[in-house]
Amino acid sequence: MADEKLSGLLLKMTHKLAKDKEQVRRGVKEVIKSIKRKKAAGGIVLICGDISPIDVVSHLPVFCEDNNIPYIYIPSRDELGKACRTKRPTSCALLVAKESFKNLEKFKQIVAKVKKTNSYPVSYTHLRAHETLRYLVCRLLLEKKKKL
Repeated sequence: MADEKLSGLLLKMTHKLAKDKEQVRRGVKEVIKSIKRKKAAGGIVLICGDISPIDVVSHLPVFCEDNNIPYIYIPSRDELGKACRTKRPTSCALLVAKESFKNLEKFKQIVAKVKKTNSYPVSYTHLRAHETLRYLVCRLLLEKKKKL
């Protein structure tokens, strides 16, 4: 989960990027489509931590790791919705800056900071699609114990 400072930076950057609709994709379906179509290179995925049920976004970290896209959890879906310039709360968003974006260097610094923050201690890439969530959690806990 992003701390308050990083969360604030991410939300401000989201608000700036949302002026152009092609730079921000919001919602699980749009984020997944963009990643599958290889339109997410150099981008970052923001996932809200207050989503209920969590199964709505539980597959996103695995999908992001498979495609080498950094992701981070932020506290509030209401704040993310406002940052995306919509009236509705948003469960996740994909930020991809164009070359013509004014604050491109700052965006790249934030992406680097997120990559540094999320070191991915457990790799999800070896998991299969047929594994249930309960089995997945048990398997991840066992892997963490082995690494310690």
